[in-house]
Amino acid sequence: MCGNASYDHPGIEATLALPAEAPYVRMARHFGTALLDQWGLTLDERDTAIAVLGELAANAAEHGRSKMAIALALSEFSLRISVVDFGREPGHGGSAVRRAADESGRGMEIVRVLSDRMSVERQTDGYCIEAVLPCGRVSASASGLP
Repeated sequence: MCGNASYDHPGIEATLALPAEAPYVRMARHFGTALLDQWGLTLDERDTAIAVLGELAANAAEHGRSKMAIALALSEFSLRISVVDFGREPGHGGSAVRRAADESGRGMEIVRVLSDRMSVERQTDGYCIEAVLPCGRVSASASGLP
């Protein structure tokens, strides 16, 4: 989803567009959980991925524009999670997510620690943050991969 990343070619992908507002972060996590279960990731892989997805979606809800798009792409040995914020400028009035000053920045540090690779790309109408996580070879029947 981000233009500057050169990662494994995805075998299967899914995207979801949502308002960049705090109540939709939970919806993003539920979407990811159901999808990753369907794709056959282990519980540990899924839980790590959902922690990353939740932090990226919360970041978009707190700092981003009015909308966010979430993309999950599974290749043979990795899972790429991308969150893009776009739409109207911040101050759209939607986000009720505000963290204490001592908590600011913790989410991105969590993403960095849990990911093999992470990138942040400034786009014309927002940001794309992408994290790549390792995952074991999933079964072809569960994932849809050849």
